[in-house]
Amino acid sequence: MRANGTRIVWLHSIHGSFRFPLRRFKDEFGELTDFIALTGPIDNGISHRLAEEVCYLANRLSFAELEHCVTRRRGIDLSVMTLHRIVQRAAQDVEDIGKQAIADTIHRSLPPLVPTEESDLYDPGVEEVIVMEDGILAKAQKAQRKPGCKRKTRFIATDFATLQRPDGRYSRVSESLVRGESESFGVSDSLRAAFIRHWSGQPGPLRVVALTDGARCIRQHLTEVFGVFVFIVLDWYHLTKKLQVLLSQVCFGNAHRKSVQRQMQGHLWRGDVKRALAVLDALKARKPEKSAELRKYLVKHASEIIDYGRRQEAGKVVGSGRMEKTVDQTVALRQKRKGMSWTEQGSRALSALRIVELNGMWDEFWEAKAAA
Repeated sequence: MRANGTRIVWLHSIHGSFRFPLRRFKDEFGELTDFIALTGPIDNGISHRLAEEVCYLANRLSFAELEHCVTRRRGIDLSVMTLHRIVQRAAQDVEDIGKQAIADTIHRSLPPLVPTEESDLYDPGVEEVIVMEDGILAKAQKAQRKPGCKRKTRFIATDFATLQRPDGRYSRVSESLVRGESESFGVSDSLRAAFIRHWSGQPGPLRVVALTDGARCIRQHLTEVFGVFVFIVLDWYHLTKKLQVLLSQVCFGNAHRKSVQRQMQGHLWRGDVKRALAVLDALKARKPEKSAELRKYLVKHASEIIDYGRRQEAGKVVGSGRMEKTVDQTVALRQKRKGMSWTEQGSRALSALRIVELNGMWDEFWEAKAAA
């Protein structure tokens, strides 16, 4: 090999920053290379270990706090924008893995599934694959400010899903970093790829049960993945929450609302929608339009309201608390603090890295990234 000049660069690592004379080389084929390319995982002057630490802390600290932490602990002068770029590059690698997983499964069929009419939701001996989906909003950054102009607050909506695995643990998946791009993918694409990856080759037809909040878009996503082979159950938590919100506007006072809600919940816990509606219809409503709204809601979701008590006695899941915890851990705890706002790509970049961590794939991801 033959030396072909030098230039001064800065290398940033977890041990500090170093002023480094970078030498370029020409090999026997005339191709240019340099010392960094030959000796280790350095990306734009940032070491692999430092990038990993930045991405790990980015989901626990604000970027301003992260900048201070890196400067104080490591003696490294990195701007907030540089920290953003480190996170974005790592999240893009996560997205590329997701795209590859979808490309590998797009032409593969789902494992055999049990039709919904044959699904026994109350048999403790029947194994199920539990699926949950939910979305969460993070406040979006505002456009350029104009004096005296009031703008409506915008939000970034991100969809997540959790899928039970054969070992009983759960995998989390989400959608692409930015919606609407030519190569973007939705949560239904991610869910399908994860389902095929985890459940292909399992013996016997699989019974898929989805616990949701009843949103139309979630039902649409589940249908895109499983067709008619998924039994959708209205999550008990969201059902009772809807009751409380609407009955507070139907009833006269808090004591009255609690009494009516207790009666209706007792019937709904056993899946008896007709008796719950009878209680509602017998009320003299403070706001008749809210009573009509609650009636419409219960009728609309009647097929998704099951005998929760019987299912719980069978040791089966009746709520989507695991999904609620996922969206809290992935977005809410980090991105919904007072005064914070985000770009779509910035919000989802943090979410993508957090999902890798929650799925127990953090070390594997960074080892693969270093070996690439």
